[in-house]
Amino acid sequence: TDDTTAINAAIAAICGTTSGKGGVVWFPVGDYLVSSINATGLQSCTLRGAGQAENTGSAIGTPIGVRLLPKTAGKAVLDLTASYSVSVENIQVGTTVTCAACAVPAVGILAAQKQGSAASEKIFLRNVFVTGSYTVAAFHSISVGGAMYDTRIWNYQDAAVYSTVFSNDNPDSVTSDYQTIISSGFPGGCWQLYNTEIHEKAKVAGSSNATALRIRSVSGCL
Repeated sequence: TDDTTAINAAIAAICGTTSGKGGVVWFPVGDYLVSSINATGLQSCTLRGAGQAENTGSAIGTPIGVRLLPKTAGKAVLDLTASYSVSVENIQVGTTVTCAACAVPAVGILAAQKQGSAASEKIFLRNVFVTGSYTVAAFHSISVGGAMYDTRIWNYQDAAVYSTVFSNDNPDSVTSDYQTIISSGFPGGCWQLYNTEIHEKAKVAGSSNATALRIRSVSGCL
């Protein structure tokens, strides 16, 4: 079952996309098969799960927390483009266990400025686990700032890709299904990391083609 439409409808109903509207979207324990979740253009919204599933090898359909499972290649699983003051809490994005319905997306979590705007800022990840394989990066920030707390980010893609990217331009031509992302030239993107791990599986295994962290043209801070 594709849960994208239902999740997007819940986010729109609770948080909306108009200035000043916010709330908490609750994810009960479960596996959620999605293409790209539309959490773009939000303000003061929290996406809160019942707990990250951890990488304990629990089979698909028998989760011990909340897993967002990617079903479509080339997408951003959780798209936060053009959002301001949004928190993602107690959620796992991706999986490393066998998943017949899953695909390899481009990005796990995307936080980006939209073209013609500088409003996206204050993105917070709390107790978030991003894992699995991504063709660009497990987490990708484009001219957006925020903070990560008790968060782990892994990319298991065995290629010259990244686990995490902080950038002020868009060198990997990442796209959003819902917004037009800036291409270059916007200064910003100050991130604070607390008790956070960033890993690239191939790098851990000794590959010379893998880079865990990419920082490009960032005039803010990390």
